[in-house]
Amino acid sequence: MAKKSIIAAVIIILLILSIYIIRITFTPANAQAVIETPPADSGFNRYIDNIAFGLGEKLTFDINYGFINAGTATMEIADLIDYNGRPCYQIVSTALSNKFFSSFYRVEDRIETIVDAEGIFSWRFNKRLSEGNYRAHRSYGFDQQNHKV
Repeated sequence: MAKKSIIAAVIIILLILSIYIIRITFTPANAQAVIETPPADSGFNRYIDNIAFGLGEKLTFDINYGFINAGTATMEIADLIDYNGRPCYQIVSTALSNKFFSSFYRVEDRIETIVDAEGIFSWRFNKRLSEGNYRAHRSYGFDQQNHKV
């Protein structure tokens, strides 16, 4: 019985060490701490160095239903705009069914979000879904200073 408990302890230690090694290996060298709440006297001026994405980036995906191509989906950094006096990315995602699939089930979804270009946080989120007979429109504004939506 003691032999089994020693083996179990060794396995647990090896698991903990492997998780620790994976965490160290895959943590970016330039990772920075994010300040959640700005100082009260400085207004709202969080800054995060963005090396992940930029203006003009676009991802395009095929949407498949089994072996049938049903349409396309895109996500892009569409524009750099001024929002609340700050530079912001306008990020737009769409999902559109193709002509063939639309004859059975039409999909026309659009999601737009406004993300602060300096602080990398959301200001607005709009989602307009049109899928078959289903319709939904959601719009959210983020009050970052008061932590409310």
